[in-house]
Amino acid sequence: VSLFLTLPCAQHCIEFLVRRYRADVYIPGSLILSCVHLHANPIFPRMIFALQRTLPKEYKGLAVVAKHQAGVPRSAIREICIRTPGMLDSVLKHYQHLPPRTVTPLQV
Repeated sequence: VSLFLTLPCAQHCIEFLVRRYRADVYIPGSLILSCVHLHANPIFPRMIFALQRTLPKEYKGLAVVAKHQAGVPRSAIREICIRTPGMLDSVLKHYQHLPPRTVTPLQV
């Protein structure tokens, strides 16, 4: 889902999961990590705002992000990671398990 979060249908899907199955209570960390790469997009603050009451302790530093209307700059995410080492640790663990990106050469 995280690759398609910019599509309106994916946002509706996550909203359905949160409302119907209370995904914000059971897997808030996974929801945050699935959208952290979209921090410069307005979707990220909206997601944090929706998850604000169920944020795990390592993501409590993101509560200030919920007030932004636009995306959050990388420098702000960096400062949050410096202030809350638990967030940095969980983000690094999440991206450690992902396969490396493969670059396909352009066909000329």
